[in-house]
Amino acid sequence: TGPTYVRFGIELEGSTDADANYAFLFNLNRTWLNAAGASWYNNLRLGKDVHLRTEFMQPWSATSPWFAAGGFALKNDVLDLYTSDHKHYADLSKSWNRAYLDTGYRLGQYGDLRLGGYVGHNTTKAKIGVPFDKISSQVFGAKTSVMIDQLDSARWPRSGYSLEADLNHEADLNDNQLSNTYGKLLANYVYTTPNEVTLRLTGSYTNDAVNYVSHGGFLRVGGLQQDE
Repeated sequence: TGPTYVRFGIELEGSTDADANYAFLFNLNRTWLNAAGASWYNNLRLGKDVHLRTEFMQPWSATSPWFAAGGFALKNDVLDLYTSDHKHYADLSKSWNRAYLDTGYRLGQYGDLRLGGYVGHNTTKAKIGVPFDKISSQVFGAKTSVMIDQLDSARWPRSGYSLEADLNHEADLNDNQLSNTYGKLLANYVYTTPNEVTLRLTGSYTNDAVNYVSHGGFLRVGGLQQDE
């Protein structure tokens, strides 16, 4: 059995309109659980948004780049809605969970490629502000993804790059005629000058019709409020 890594922390956010949020963060990783190098990864976030992810990853052998992985992921996000003149008028609650099974290939120390399937549940409902009928569906689908991460820090990178891309085909368990194919691309490049000025370039694209993107908040120069 290899080492076990435990990390925890608190995330605080605030803005000039007196809006403040906090979250408790917890991470537990267990490594080399057997001779082939199996690992168990766990991440938890408790706050305004609740995120949970647990995954067991089993390499085919101690020297093989191929692996299998299975896990469960859950997200419950509160989506802030704003008017065109930047006034907060409503909150939506978007819940999402997935049980999944993947097979993949490790790209050395760069990242990995994956192909797998999943089943899950989606729910969107009004929290405050506007009348909104609850939308709920049970889904299944297939997903292929690539993840490359060469940033020197996950939270406060000073150099490196990352790339995350995935393509999903998803259908409703209760009505196979309701299907959707969508993808996502997210790229980051970070560079710190000799004068200790850190520059970060981020680009993203998605054709998911229900994807929520926030353009405001800390370290974003759009002049928009947190989560706007």
